[in-house]
Amino acid sequence: MMNFKERTCEILLGDGTSIRATAQGSYEIYPHGGGVLHIDESGGAIYTSHQSQPEKDLSNQYVMNCKTVLCHVTDSEGNHFQINADGQVTVTGNASEKRPPDYPQTAGFKTHPPRLFVVHKDGSASELLRAEDVEDLLQEAYGDPSIAVLSEPLSGSGASSAITLLRPCTDFQSKWLISKQDDDIIPSNLKSRKWESFPASEKKTSGPAFGTSLGSSPEKRKPVISISASTKQIIECPNVLLVRQITQHAPTTEKLRRKLLDKVKAYVEQLLQRERQWEMMKLKDPQTADEGTHHKRLLQLVLVREHWIYK
Repeated sequence: MMNFKERTCEILLGDGTSIRATAQGSYEIYPHGGGVLHIDESGGAIYTSHQSQPEKDLSNQYVMNCKTVLCHVTDSEGNHFQINADGQVTVTGNASEKRPPDYPQTAGFKTHPPRLFVVHKDGSASELLRAEDVEDLLQEAYGDPSIAVLSEPLSGSGASSAITLLRPCTDFQSKWLISKQDDDIIPSNLKSRKWESFPASEKKTSGPAFGTSLGSSPEKRKPVISISASTKQIIECPNVLLVRQITQHAPTTEKLRRKLLDKVKAYVEQLLQRERQWEMMKLKDPQTADEGTHHKRLLQLVLVREHWIYK
């Protein structure tokens, strides 16, 4: 496809790959698997795994050219990697790697936040949720009149509380049932109608007069049903309830965080000590490799000599 006004040419391949070229000599290649490769007029290339403009997002972009710096890239953590023409490799770390005590950088994820689960002895599991996700969930629940939110303190723990969300569930069976599939792959609107289903006579439905509906969409022509603000929807008790339980614990302090870190370090040190003791308890051969080879040769000579003696 050629655009004479913009002086560009675009080619779409069978696998979904798109190539766009300009009259100035620049190219943009969009592979079918994702990503984009920009090649400018001077021969420099910029590759990124996400389809965005090179000047907008500089992270995770491979910049290659024929200058003193052949290739350089900056990862999502801010570390910069550079390869020069003489073969020298330079790695520059992120200067803002240290985090303040409140850990504000944990909310930023390049892909998606990880989901952490705790599996109990009885086979059940609990998910560790972020505060942002719980706030969005509770805000949605409080705004929906059909969802009941119950909050009560946990027995034996004054700082923890349990939050229960009761949501009506109407389509729980549809998650386990597969809709009926037609044996014929041809859509119904493309099939030929049978003669038996044709009407006896065709009648034309007269529409509005010419010019009366000009400039109005079908949605605007529909009558608007006004509902009084005082009228509220009557919510009935559902047959099935979807129950979700959330346990809210006290926020982790810096002292508790350091204590947990010390416990983890002590546990790792205990595992390493156990591994060292296991290595010390193994049977060790005091012979060297050369001595072992020499002993094997002597054993072979002795066995050969005994064979000839008994023979």
